[in-house]
Amino acid sequence: PRAHLPAALRGRWKAGPPLSGHWFSLELDGFDSDEADELDMASARARVLARRYGVLSRALVERELPACRWQALFPALRRLELAGELVAGRFFEELEGLQFLSQEAFARFSSGAEASGIWSLSAQDPASPAGLYQPGCQPPGYRGLPARARRNHLAFRNGELAWSAQAGFRDLTVLISPDDPEIVALLGRIALFKPSGAGPSSLIIRKINGVAAAESPYAGALESLGFERDRGSLRLW
Repeated sequence: PRAHLPAALRGRWKAGPPLSGHWFSLELDGFDSDEADELDMASARARVLARRYGVLSRALVERELPACRWQALFPALRRLELAGELVAGRFFEELEGLQFLSQEAFARFSSGAEASGIWSLSAQDPASPAGLYQPGCQPPGYRGLPARARRNHLAFRNGELAWSAQAGFRDLTVLISPDDPEIVALLGRIALFKPSGAGPSSLIIRKINGVAAAESPYAGALESLGFERDRGSLRLW
């Protein structure tokens, strides 16, 4: 379908370009690439994915675009292993088959370092574990992952799932106690996904763990973050 252009923008162009200057089309000629060029580009993609995931396996990268999937990347992964940039082996039982770690990730893995801190992301983010495991097969700390859908979100603390939200936060599942000392910081991540725009917009939580949001034991923490009670729901403007 044709993109909709605002009337104000169309009006600015009726009398010609709104900015002075020399305007021309960027028509770039195609270039021929050989096998070595393709391998270099695949290696660059492998480095990006290694920074994103830390560990690479077939199951993880099969959700990427075709050029970043296992079959396309495997020769480059082996090349980077021979160059000493990656380490190959079987590091995590939950991920089947051969796995590759960056040198930095391998050092953290060897030292026994664990994930720390609080972070949140969309369920469709490439780094999201949503949809990675079969139902009932999630590793400890990952149980309760939402479906890999556009309006679902999740947050972690120290590598374990803290909360998950479905249908644009209409249904929120919190996996930590309302008395947890970090409950406000964890629920505060919800505000990062508040709709933005020129007109009035809000984020509405209707249920928390199956209970009306305003009646939930988590309501107090959310109200301290700016949520308001609205007919049994909690709304953040």
